[in-house]
Amino acid sequence: MSHEKPKADRLREGMEILRKLQEFGVGKTDPGFQEVQGAIAVWVSTGAAAQHKIPLSRQERVAEIVLPRRAQNTATCVLKVMT
Repeated sequence: MSHEKPKADRLREGMEILRKLQEFGVGKTDPGFQEVQGAIAVWVSTGAAAQHKIPLSRQERVAEIVLPRRAQNTATCVLKVMT
């Protein structure tokens, strides 16, 4: 039986993704950052699993985000070069 990820874990993992994006140079006012932040906010609130591909035009990257429902899986954000 799979267990849902607790809200506190979703919040912690979401904040870590946002912090890493800022370390990479994605500013809080960047439209891509705001889109990632919005997707994470919905995930933290609902717990529903989601996957997103969000363009980060200034960095010439696409953020591929996986937000899991199950507690044993960790949220991930992979930056890929735009082609």
